[in-house]
Amino acid sequence: RMTRFGIEINVRLTNVSIKCHGSFDVYPKPLNGTKEPLVQVHTTTTETISLQEVRASDSSGEEEDNREGPNGGSVLVLQEKKSEKTGWRTLSVRPALYEAVEVWNTPS
Repeated sequence: RMTRFGIEINVRLTNVSIKCHGSFDVYPKPLNGTKEPLVQVHTTTTETISLQEVRASDSSGEEEDNREGPNGGSVLVLQEKKSEKTGWRTLSVRPALYEAVEVWNTPS
């Protein structure tokens, strides 16, 4: 069961990084009336999209589109830079931190 989640987007000139965070409670199966989760797992899925600057005419695929900027220069746009890692996502899974509990053995 998912308990908490969040999305983090970092935008830079050379890339955009998207991270999706989630926390999941894992219960034993069958539940047997258990109210506490067996373990809690935190996950992060990360995708990084590389960007590159290209002239507006190069990005549209039309050679007749010669746009000019306000000072007479050509217009540059950002587009995805294709690489061998394009479309890859990284999944990180880690258990929640648990506190060590002393076990007391008493004679019966």
